[in-house]
Amino acid sequence: MQQEVSIIDKILNWLAEEELQFNKIADKKNDANIAFWPNPQLKMHAILKKDKISVVIRVLLTDKGQKAFSSRIENQSRFLNDLCFALNQQIPEFCIIYSKYNEFIGAQITKHIWTESLTKTSFFDSVLAVIHSASIFGIKEDQLILNNT
Repeated sequence: MQQEVSIIDKILNWLAEEELQFNKIADKKNDANIAFWPNPQLKMHAILKKDKISVVIRVLLTDKGQKAFSSRIENQSRFLNDLCFALNQQIPEFCIIYSKYNEFIGAQITKHIWTESLTKTSFFDSVLAVIHSASIFGIKEDQLILNNT
């Protein structure tokens, strides 16, 4: 009789096979959170909530980006419009992050996968899609900085 492998164990095995550093933060019956690093500077999460896995990354403005963003009001609206347009073309699930002082500081980018359709390929395709969107965020920030100098 074959023992069924849990969704979390599958993901942990896939991360180990690809030699990615990971850490299981929480694990409950139907919920879990795994932090993993595709490279040392890039921390991501795989979050299991009942019947879906969410691949998540948070990208924050650098100090230069925050300075350029806050320098002029017209920079802010143009940057946010450009960023939202670019991210919406790639991945429709993102949210803008504000500090407790109501200052824009970054974005959280998420891609969901239903557990019934989860495969190693679909998981890593989602990881790549989220990383790609994070790189778009970085490109838009670089453009903001260049336009402000």
